[in-house]
Amino acid sequence: MVVDNVILTPREQKIFQSIVREYINSGEPVSSQKIAKKYRLNLSPATVRNVMADLEVKGYLYQPHTSAGRIPTNTGLRLFVNFFLENKKLSPQKKEAIREKYQNICREISTLMKETSKILSEFSHGTGVVLAPKFIDTVFRRIDFVLLNQRKILVIFVSQSGSVQNKVIEIDEENISQDDLDKYSRYLNEILNGLTLREVRQKIFDEMQKDRNKYDRLLINALKLGQSTFIESEEVEVYVEGQSNLLDYPEIARSQEKIRALLNAFEEKSILLKILDRAMENPGLQVFIGSDDELQEIEGLSFILSSYSRDQNILGSLGVVGPTRMNYFMIIPVVDYIAKLLSDHLEEI
Repeated sequence: MVVDNVILTPREQKIFQSIVREYINSGEPVSSQKIAKKYRLNLSPATVRNVMADLEVKGYLYQPHTSAGRIPTNTGLRLFVNFFLENKKLSPQKKEAIREKYQNICREISTLMKETSKILSEFSHGTGVVLAPKFIDTVFRRIDFVLLNQRKILVIFVSQSGSVQNKVIEIDEENISQDDLDKYSRYLNEILNGLTLREVRQKIFDEMQKDRNKYDRLLINALKLGQSTFIESEEVEVYVEGQSNLLDYPEIARSQEKIRALLNAFEEKSILLKILDRAMENPGLQVFIGSDDELQEIEGLSFILSSYSRDQNILGSLGVVGPTRMNYFMIIPVVDYIAKLLSDHLEEI
């Protein structure tokens, strides 16, 4: 087998896979005696040790201490995930258990995203993370304007999912009445219903470029007000649940420095956002391992992530954060299934 221009013999493949599996189970350096005895490869510990030394030279293993066994490097774990990880499927019982969690969730977007992060955490025993759809990608249902005073208007935006956003905007026009605002909202609701906010912006722009002689003053003012309402709205929300699950791994729990770094990463969320954004670049499931991502703050962690979509448009991403030795076999199908389930829910909203 040729991997990254490096040839792995059948013997190296068997020993390498055995080491990774053992490391995922124990989190400890793996000795040649353990591999020779437990995995019944019909090889002596000395032979296994020689192969391990070769794999270390090739960059797939390393020895943390002179007298210790070997641990997979991030490169080695990447090799394992890409080439040796079996495609496991969730049992019908686990699928049904996950579906039941979604049955009683209201369809309001923020609640759906928060509950999804909890479900990811519960079924992976890791930290569940969800990047919610950007506000600009939500679908318009209606807009209402409420006159606060002659210079300020309260805008109430309602999405197709039922989420509500309020915003106060200032206006230049004097002597505007609530009756005028009601007419504006009726017009905008008629032409914008069912569009994403991204499409709303373009629609308003296109309408304003048309021959203004064909528009009466009311419609022009409605379009101006709509443009003022949707000129921003780039908010992004990241939901995180189950951070404490990472403390179940001794290699994390015994390092105060690592704990502080993790808490900081989860608190600021900017680090998570960078990786979750990257997971949206391609459809489907992706695995980011340790410093693969050139982010020192997450050294020692892996991310199993998937994008989710609505009408074949990627809206966000979700997944599980854990140590690099987390159970990829079990977690990958969980993340994949929940991403598909969330996409199905969004199609119904």
